[in-house]
Amino acid sequence: MANFRKRGKPNAKGRRDTSRFVRLDYRLLHSPAYRSLTPNARSLLIELNMLYNGENNGSLYLGVQDAAYRMGLSDHHAASRAFDEL
Repeated sequence: MANFRKRGKPNAKGRRDTSRFVRLDYRLLHSPAYRSLTPNARSLLIELNMLYNGENNGSLYLGVQDAAYRMGLSDHHAASRAFDEL
């Protein structure tokens, strides 16, 4: 019962212990640049956004093989093309 009452309350740093989410702004989703991306490039953009944790700005690292694995691709060249497109 203690967890139920504690849910939603901020911790010592003022953050909530709920799950993380990736914010995709409405302006981004309706921009011509985003709409011109292929599905693989859109998927890669989401994966790159998932790497950001609020403190590692400028330190986001994702290789082609890891990107292909995260995107569910067996072709590493498709992931490389998605990087080039972004």
